[in-house]
Amino acid sequence: MALMRTALIIIFLILCFLPLPSYGRILPGILVPEMRNGNGSSPSTFHYLMGSAYVSDGMLDNAISEYKKVLQLKPDCPEAHNNLGAIYFGKGMNAKAISEYREAIQQDTEFLAPHYNLAVVYAETGMSDQAIFEYRAVLEIDPDYPKTHNNLGVIYFSKGMIEEAILEYKKELEHSPLAVEARYNLGMAYFTKGMIDEAVSEYEAILDTDPNDAKVHNNLAVAYYAKGRLGLAWKHAKIATRLDDPPHPHFIELLKKASPQ
Repeated sequence: MALMRTALIIIFLILCFLPLPSYGRILPGILVPEMRNGNGSSPSTFHYLMGSAYVSDGMLDNAISEYKKVLQLKPDCPEAHNNLGAIYFGKGMNAKAISEYREAIQQDTEFLAPHYNLAVVYAETGMSDQAIFEYRAVLEIDPDYPKTHNNLGVIYFSKGMIEEAILEYKKELEHSPLAVEARYNLGMAYFTKGMIDEAVSEYEAILDTDPNDAKVHNNLAVAYYAKGRLGLAWKHAKIATRLDDPPHPHFIELLKKASPQ
């Protein structure tokens, strides 16, 4: 048992180097062409449509100019503020993105997109408590909004709140059973708690739909090693290597010492 506990500690340290899935891409931000309560032929709508067209063509500076013209003509346009926020975030201008999202929310607190987008900015800049607040706001508007529970789980996991993370991943899977990121993260959370069988079950479920997921084979190799099932550990380590994502060299050394191939 002492040897197994030591192995679990070492394995977990190795596992930490495996990347967690991303928080999920930010919403496009470029919303329906017809602004709410807007006149389809009004100057503000024309500039809004031009801004959206420029975004589609990758001409972001031109798009910014058009959305600013919208706001000169129609200051209470949360869609334009949200879209500006999305552009600024894409350009790495996080402070401006946050400002635009906040303004969109101030103009319409029930507008889901800027809450979600603001949460993503906060999460990716290390402002985890603020991100949690905004993701919770998203769930108040739409309790099943895709990726939101998963993203909350990722934040809780990073804060060492593993039980809370597990709960959020499970909620994501309740309404999105094929959400691979949530299932992968749930497996990692189970492994962290020493619930190896449960972790294996989640990883194997991913392989049922995508047998060539190298990072899952890597994690299964580690999990089976922890269970003492060295043959299966080698099997998944070799598959991961064949898929051009070999296990960490330190893990292979541990595996070789336990069961030379």
